[in-house]
Amino acid sequence: MRAFIDDADYGTTFIIDNASLIKVNSTTTATNPPATQPVTTRPPATNPPATNPPATQPVTTRPPATNPPATQPPGTNSGVQPTRANTGPRYPMTNLSVDEFFRTGTCNRQKISGKVEFTPAMRGRTFNLTDCEVTQLVVYTTGGNQPAHTSTSEMVTINLDYVDVPSGLYAMAASIFNADHSYFGGGQIGLKDVWGPFVTQPAPYDIRNSLFYGKYATQPTHTEALHVADYGVGNKFTNVAFVQQGGPLANSGVTATINYHGTNAVFDGCWFLWDGPTPAYYAVYIDGPGNVVKNSWFGSGAGYAYPYPSGKQAIFINNRNVDTGQLINP
Repeated sequence: MRAFIDDADYGTTFIIDNASLIKVNSTTTATNPPATQPVTTRPPATNPPATNPPATQPVTTRPPATNPPATQPPGTNSGVQPTRANTGPRYPMTNLSVDEFFRTGTCNRQKISGKVEFTPAMRGRTFNLTDCEVTQLVVYTTGGNQPAHTSTSEMVTINLDYVDVPSGLYAMAASIFNADHSYFGGGQIGLKDVWGPFVTQPAPYDIRNSLFYGKYATQPTHTEALHVADYGVGNKFTNVAFVQQGGPLANSGVTATINYHGTNAVFDGCWFLWDGPTPAYYAVYIDGPGNVVKNSWFGSGAGYAYPYPSGKQAIFINNRNVDTGQLINP
């Protein structure tokens, strides 16, 4: 015989089963994910997959991420908003030097303190980082107005899985760049190390289930969670949260959550959100031919997309306001 006691305290159920008292923790389901993103200490990380090291590894359990809104648009990748709780390393880390990382090409459950700078001399090599922290990632050129690489065969390959990059990604040359479940404290991506004039070439960045967070700044500085210059071709962002810290609109240096220039990019199931008071007039600046934003969520409080001229404005399909769930047409 089994009886249930359901009023012991809020959120707890006790089961009496053959004279054993078993405590079952209840779960709650969130509604729409918040439009803000906490900037606090990260909660503990998830349990290891079955293929990871033995159960003796001191790994704690990460709290579950925000559930998708009930009105989630069809076609999104997972609908689970990337946050500090579900991105970045899941396990304790040991230290790794920059020199040793470049020698082996591997970082696994390790922390690299300082800047990791990929140079043209590393072209053709592959670097893998899993459950790591790197202070800053830089993909660098030797200077000049033209891209350092003109074909994918000349590019360095960089693979990130559950990686923290607290001081951000700064790419001044294209690379084959794949990131999943990773956190970036801001980012700037271009094809060369000067602002203008804009140029174009393949830029096979594929970023998934990750978070870019931009800090608030005042003029004359300008800032956003991600800034992409030049017209790199083929960037892909799937279920990526671009969260910009808010602040006063007066004298704000915030352009938008992203300030993007590119060609044939796809943003699928992404999140363009404010963390605090709305600090800009538009949520996104997306400039260039063939760019598509679909199945994505936009924060309230500003216009959704800066109105670029026809032919340069992105195509927006099946996007919604994160607070109301209503379809929007930027």
